[in-house]
Amino acid sequence: MIPIRRGLDALKRDLASVRNKGSFARNALYTFSDAAVNIGSQIILTPIVAHIYGPVAYGVYGLFTSIASNLTVLGGFGYPAAFVLPKEQSKFFALVRLAFALLLGVTALSLPVFLFPSFLYSILPSWSVMGPWCMLIPWMALMVGATQMMANWNMRAKAFSTNAKVNSFTNISTRLLNMGTGFATQGAHWGLIFGDVLVRSLAAIWYLFGLRKHGLQDLFRKGSHTSLGSVALEYKEYPLYIFPGSWLSFFALQLPIFALSAIGDNKATGCFTLASSLLLMPLRLFGYSLSSVFIQKANELGNDTNALGILVRRMYARLRALGLVPFVSLVFFGDLIFQLILGPEWALAGAYCGVMGPLYLFRLLSEPISSVYNTQRKEKSLFMFNLTLFLVNVSAAVAGTWLFQDSRSIVLLFACCNALAYMFQSGAILARTGNNPWRSTATTLIAASMIALVMAAVRFLIVGSWWPSLNG
Repeated sequence: MIPIRRGLDALKRDLASVRNKGSFARNALYTFSDAAVNIGSQIILTPIVAHIYGPVAYGVYGLFTSIASNLTVLGGFGYPAAFVLPKEQSKFFALVRLAFALLLGVTALSLPVFLFPSFLYSILPSWSVMGPWCMLIPWMALMVGATQMMANWNMRAKAFSTNAKVNSFTNISTRLLNMGTGFATQGAHWGLIFGDVLVRSLAAIWYLFGLRKHGLQDLFRKGSHTSLGSVALEYKEYPLYIFPGSWLSFFALQLPIFALSAIGDNKATGCFTLASSLLLMPLRLFGYSLSSVFIQKANELGNDTNALGILVRRMYARLRALGLVPFVSLVFFGDLIFQLILGPEWALAGAYCGVMGPLYLFRLLSEPISSVYNTQRKEKSLFMFNLTLFLVNVSAAVAGTWLFQDSRSIVLLFACCNALAYMFQSGAILARTGNNPWRSTATTLIAASMIALVMAAVRFLIVGSWWPSLNG
C-alpha cells in the first residue's frame, strides 16, 4: 500500500504544480499534449494512408526520409543540443549562427550528389526506386535541420506551447496532404515524399515568424556578436562527442532500412518503416514529450547529485509504468492488430512491431534521461556507448544482408542487439546518478516477463499460436 500511496501523492503534486507558469509539470503538459495530438492523428489517419499507398510505397518513402534525416543530423555537428546552455545571450546567438552556417554548408556539399540521379544510382542501384525525387533530399535535410534548431531555440525560451502547435500542424497536415495526394495519384509512392517536404517547409516558416518574440531580430545585430571560433571551442564536446555519438546512434537505428533495400525487399522495407514510426508513438508520448522538460530541470540541478538521482529514479519508474504493457502487448498482438486495422498486406509490419517491442521499451527507459551525460559533462561516455551500438548494428546488418540474405534475419538481429544495448544503457544512467541499476533492471524484466506470460496465453486461446510469424 505504501508504494501506491507514494505514487498517488506524487501524482497530486504534479497536478497541483500545473497551475504554476514555467513549472516542470506545466511545460510537460504542453509537450505531452503535443505528443497526444500527434499520436491521435496517427491512430486515426495512418490506417487510411497505409491503405492508399501500401508497403512498397512506404519502403521508398522510408529510404528517402532515412537519407535526408542522416544529412540533418550531420548538419549541425551537435551544436544545436547546446542551445540551452549559454548564460550570455551573445554566446547563444553565436551558437545559432554557427549551427546554421554548418547546416547550410552540409546542404551545399550534398547538392552535387543528389542533383544527378543517374550518377548516384550507378553507384547505389538499390536507391533507384526513388527516381528523380532524390533531388529533394538536400532541401528536406535543410528544412528539418532548420526546424529542429528553431525548436531548440524555443526550448531555451521555454516557449513549449509554440513547439506543440507547430509539431501538431506538421503531423496532421502531412497525413491529410498524403491522403489527398494518394487519392489523386492512386497511391503513387512520391505522394508521401511530396507531402512531407511541403509541410516541413511551411513549418520552418512558422517557426521563423514565431522566433521574432524571442530575439530573432538581434541575431545579426552589431554589438551582440561573440566570436564563432571561441564559442565553437567552448562547446567543443558537442562536435567531438555528442554529434558523432548522436549520429552513430541514429544511423544505427536506420541500418535495417538500408539493409532491406540492399536485398531488394521493398515490401519488408515499407513494413519496417511503418512499424518503426508507430513504435515511436508511445516513445514520443511518454518519453520525448517529457525529455525536453527533463533536460531543462537536469540542467538547473547541475552538480546536485542527490537531487539529480531522485529526478532520474522517478522518471525511470514513471516511464516503466507507462511503457510496460503497450510494448509487451505488441510482441504478441502486433500482427493481429495490423491485419485487422490495415489489412493482410500489413500483418508483417505488426510482427516487426512485436519483435522490436523490447527494444523500444528500453529506449523509452534510457533516451529521455540520457541528458544526464551532458549535465555531468560526461559526453565522452555517451559517445563510447553510441560508437559501440553502431559497430554492433553494422555487424548485425552485414550478417543479415550478406550472410543470411534474409529480411527476417536482418530484423531479428537488429531487435535483439539493440534491446540488450539499451537495457545496459538504462542501467548505466541509473548507476551514474547514484541509483541501484540491478534492482531497477530486474524489476523491469520480472514485470515484463509476467505480462508476457499472460499475453502469450491469451494469444494462444484466441488464435492457437504463442507468437507471430515473421514470414512475409
